[in-house]
Amino acid sequence: CACHLWDAMRREGQAIFFVSEKGGKSHELVNRAGFIYWHLPSFMRHRAPSMRGDKYYCTSENEMLFHEQDSRIIGIGQGVMQLNTYTASRIFFDEAGLQEDFEEMYSAAQPTINGGGKVTVVSSANGENFFKKLYDGDMGVED
Repeated sequence: CACHLWDAMRREGQAIFFVSEKGGKSHELVNRAGFIYWHLPSFMRHRAPSMRGDKYYCTSENEMLFHEQDSRIIGIGQGVMQLNTYTASRIFFDEAGLQEDFEEMYSAAQPTINGGGKVTVVSSANGENFFKKLYDGDMGVED
């Protein structure tokens, strides 16, 4: 979360997506980025996000907006249609091994990857699934 928060704070035009198994978990990740932001030294917070309500929580739309840089962090739940709706600069997949639609979501992230964007994928182990194949480099593609 901290790495992607830094990108939103320091780089222009970033659309960063936190993707988790459920929308509520994605919201928690965006909240975590907000918590990190508000606990930075004040000299590092000169590019404040606009957040409604309590400063530690995100907007009801589940996002942090950095108007000065025209950047945002948005939390979404799993589902290809949710990811296809937006163009992302960076995508953070949390607990990818637990997401039923991760293979389709990863495929939907290809325009981001091919366009120069970055994808970060983390998970705890969860048996033989697409995340494990990705981790092992066993994607069935020959060099």
